[in-house]
Amino acid sequence: MVTKLRPYVPIAVIWLIWLACLLAAYWLAVIPQQRLLERCQVEISQKAERRDFLQRAKSPEAQERTREELEALEQKNGDFLFHTDDLNTLDFRVHELASSKRLTDFSGQNVTSGLDGRVLALKHVAQRELLVSFRCNFPDFVRFVNELERHQPILLVNQFTLKRVSDVDEKLSGEMELAVFYEK
Repeated sequence: MVTKLRPYVPIAVIWLIWLACLLAAYWLAVIPQQRLLERCQVEISQKAERRDFLQRAKSPEAQERTREELEALEQKNGDFLFHTDDLNTLDFRVHELASSKRLTDFSGQNVTSGLDGRVLALKHVAQRELLVSFRCNFPDFVRFVNELERHQPILLVNQFTLKRVSDVDEKLSGEMELAVFYEK
């Protein structure tokens, strides 16, 4: 039986070698080409989508919609950012808020920012900080902070400290660091 199969062994070995060569060629040549083809197809589809988007953007309806979206975004900026012209009145606004909430001995001063340039590196937005000191009782302080939180444009409270003036008096002495963002 073994002698009958002996002439077929070299043929089988040759077939196995050819099969191994075909598999190696497939792994080395065809698979990388398929991956490259897939990447090219994805890139072509992205460019086609971009081209279609740009063609649609040329239409007057799309331009009008974009203009409206831009106006809405500018309106939202007004809710968060002070205008440079309004910075002059910032001290007065905060003083009026404090007076309306019965804070006494109120004073404020501008301070330099303790940031390491993260916010200051923005092109169109800058930060201004204001250090205020005052005396009040605790409910008036809570009302003042509540009013600051609801103010438009936004006034941020970075930190505050409250100290009791004396054991007899309910008055508190406080300092608060406020920050605002404004358009450059």
